Amino acid sequence: MSHSVLEELERLSQESLGLLRETDWDLGQLQQWGARREEIFARLRAAEFSLGAGERTATQSLIAEILKIDAKILARLEDQCCDLRQKINTSDRLRRSYPGTSSHAPSLIQRAV
Repeated sequence: MSHSVLEELERLSQESLGLLRETDWDLGQLQQWGARREEIFARLRAAEFSLGAGERTATQSLIAEILKIDAKILARLEDQCCDLRQKINTSDRLRRSYPGTSSHAPSLIQRAV
């Protein structure tokens, strides 16, 4: 089992790096990545296996690498959310400055987010 754990962690690391290299993420892509990540780490937490010293070091190294990549992905997501919030606030201010415009657009945007 330890080889499959290492292989899955290596695959997750590569998938995460691939996601980080993407310039534009879609929601489905992020959901798949998050589900796969959760599945692998849930299996890791639930697994009953022992690792040799070399395997333990490799596993710890891969997990540390994945967490560093995750931090970069999450920081980028946070930046995108802040940018989206600013755009929503700007559109809301513009909408309020023009009488007779619909008040439904911001709530629709917020629901989509």
